[in-house]
Amino acid sequence: MTRAVLTLNAGSSSLKVALFSETGDMPLATGMADRIGPDGVLKLKDGAGKPIRSAGDVTSHAGAIAAAIAGFRSYWPDLDLLAIGHRVVHGGADRTVPAPVDEALLAALEALAPFAPLHQPHNLAGIRAAMLAFPGVPQVACFDTAFHRSQPFVNDTFALPRALYDEGVRRYGFHGLSYDFIAGTLAKTWPALAKGRVVVAHLGNGASMCGLENGRSMTSTMGFSALDGLPMGTRCGSVDAGVLLYLMDGGLTRREFKWFMAGEPPGHQIMGNDYYGRNERILKPDGSQCTAEDVLGWYQITRTYYQRYKKPVMHTETNVFDADAAPNWLWKQWINVLQMRDDGVPVLGFTWYSLIDQIDWDTGLTQ
Repeated sequence: MTRAVLTLNAGSSSLKVALFSETGDMPLATGMADRIGPDGVLKLKDGAGKPIRSAGDVTSHAGAIAAAIAGFRSYWPDLDLLAIGHRVVHGGADRTVPAPVDEALLAALEALAPFAPLHQPHNLAGIRAAMLAFPGVPQVACFDTAFHRSQPFVNDTFALPRALYDEGVRRYGFHGLSYDFIAGTLAKTWPALAKGRVVVAHLGNGASMCGLENGRSMTSTMGFSALDGLPMGTRCGSVDAGVLLYLMDGGLTRREFKWFMAGEPPGHQIMGNDYYGRNERILKPDGSQCTAEDVLGWYQITRTYYQRYKKPVMHTETNVFDADAAPNWLWKQWINVLQMRDDGVPVLGFTWYSLIDQIDWDTGLTQ
């Protein structure tokens, strides 16, 4: 009997899956459903990187989940699914640990959707799809905000009326599952340093930084929403409120404002392009420098954060590519690390955090 736990990370049009045995830390299998809908594609592979044949309906999240499980069961006919774990971006102000899913919890999480409209609805749709597909299997929600509930009040609040804080307008912080993973890795690798203060950089299409003390979150660049903090792939990050008032006085509508902050339509991203993709093209393995856009480079941002807090930095990555692309990606990020060190930033280490495909990363790092 292959007793296993399934983990799901549901996005707007994607679904990342991983299957873990009840006793191991490395996945038995991983997969991703992309472009969920009429053109949906599902790819699965086992822990050694061997493709797993899959077929089925990928026009919905429920169909993609069922197709993934069908593929896993064709590979392990004796598969016994013990539980399903879900990434949920927003858990609110009081949830500090994962929670079993029931209708009361789903109602509470749905009420938080206005705080995380880009992520929460898709996370909850994934949970409901899994509940529909596997009604007898326990479901557990794991919250990105939970790790940051240890932040002191002074780092948890804005300089606004207390009534707004009580209403929920506070600094929640995000990427908590990544930071929790890194804090655990740091404690195993550098236990003495882990007991002190460390700044962690979570740099991907969505980016943030977190100040840790004894493995607990003390401050984060992301606050009330995932739009705050560092410039990202398409999100502009922190913006002076005066800029927003100026744009609103000029007739900026709510819809346009959302576009402006998230960089959704072409031409509205940082400096008129997808900076994330641009950065990929101009940071080459030979170490050649960026031009105008370099002012927003990750190593520049990290240096600024270090100069503010004067703490060591651990650099991490979240992006997932196949084994052929991983070496180039890791090398490009190593260039970022070297630039940080050249600027006098003490870098503790370089790790990576993948919700879907650890095998490809191991292959890439070895190469």
